[in-house]
Amino acid sequence: MYNGSYRMPPLTLTGDVARDMLLVEPVIGVGEVAISDHRSSQPTTQELRRLAADVHLGGTLSGKQGVVFLHLGDGGAGLEPIESALAGTELPRRLFYPTHSNRNRSLLEQAAQHASRGGYADITVSTTEELIAAGDIPALDALSLALEAGAPAERLTLSSDAGGSLPLYRDGELAGLQSASPGAMLDTLTAAIGRADTVETVIAAMTRNPARALGLARKGCIAPGFDADLMLLDSSSGSLDFVMCQGQWLLKS
Repeated sequence: MYNGSYRMPPLTLTGDVARDMLLVEPVIGVGEVAISDHRSSQPTTQELRRLAADVHLGGTLSGKQGVVFLHLGDGGAGLEPIESALAGTELPRRLFYPTHSNRNRSLLEQAAQHASRGGYADITVSTTEELIAAGDIPALDALSLALEAGAPAERLTLSSDAGGSLPLYRDGELAGLQSASPGAMLDTLTAAIGRADTVETVIAAMTRNPARALGLARKGCIAPGFDADLMLLDSSSGSLDFVMCQGQWLLKS
């Protein structure tokens, strides 16, 4: 889990970001902090830098990797707040893990550069026709474009943003609201199965890559000593038939 919130300053359980990471075992970092978005708290460079430093300290003390998970809006600043926060510091780039990188083409290209320099970038699978018309790039297309822009495949991830809002704006006014579904991940995986050049990259972006981005040493691979988290799909129909979590069956068709 993350402590913190969409807004700044971050909400915590113990009153301190690093203390949360040290004393509350599930806490691996802060998120989802909004940048480049008219709905954000407009965090300054120094605020982002201090937040990353606190997360880095918490990770060092607790043995966790430490993550600042960032919501990207479609503001013109894009990923520039990340670059400003990193400039002149010893902080590792991997601390900043932006999501919604496929909100528009410019943002995706910046995210690809961030990944090529040692960060991770997340592509959101859930979208709507209205958002696509406004510039959203569908996940499989975004993944291909990010790779073409120079992003290493192992530093790109896919997530559903399940439960997140999918707002519909008309003329700058909020006209409706939907929520993202975790089912979008299965839909994307099913679509990728028919693309031999894509499916391995998509599976890694849903499993191994995010596990590495978050420092979850027992997740993301099928190997001795790892948690037995498995999904079995019917490749012809795309149906999800079996789900296992840590060796226990949750679904058996």
